[in-house]
Amino acid sequence: MRDLSWALAAILVLVIMPLRFRSMFRRRALARGERRHTWTSVAMFLAVLGVYAGTAAYLAAGAWDGSWALLAAGALLYGAGLRLRAAAIRTLGAYFSTYIEMRDRQPLIREGPFRRVRHPNYAGLLLEAAGLPLAFEAWPVLLFVIAVFIPVLLARIRLEERELVRTFGDAYLAYRSQVGALIPGRNRAPAPGGAS
Repeated sequence: MRDLSWALAAILVLVIMPLRFRSMFRRRALARGERRHTWTSVAMFLAVLGVYAGTAAYLAAGAWDGSWALLAAGALLYGAGLRLRAAAIRTLGAYFSTYIEMRDRQPLIREGPFRRVRHPNYAGLLLEAAGLPLAFEAWPVLLFVIAVFIPVLLARIRLEERELVRTFGDAYLAYRSQVGALIPGRNRAPAPGGAS
């Protein structure tokens, strides 16, 4: 099992991580907008990197017990997260950014996965961050997801929601009252003053 763990760690570091992070450095067709709360982009990058690097280190240490049931469950969550993120990025097109970035004449996107959740990219990230350590029984990494990744993600969402309310006003408040942030479903009522 140790040889398989090493091989999986190598694939994770040499193949999957570079493919996963390439979207963060891809050029966009649109001119750059006004970036706000840029620290959240660095924090998100480090949190995602922590999940991948931590899982790779766990595998390299040979700690994986080889539970095929957990591997399948984790891979399913991870794959669903990647697919949801890809759909969100495709729907946003040139408006996708790893920053909280507001542009002039930017439309409020409500189609594709945005019909069901307001933040499908972040919902996908959450599935990805939970699925990867679950697949390889990397319990310390799963604790990192709970203690670090989720609080960073929620802080990012809170700040992004504030900017979306500032940019789109009542249109975003109405959208927010109808569509859940990370879980499909209808919200009961919008939070007052743009906080979420």
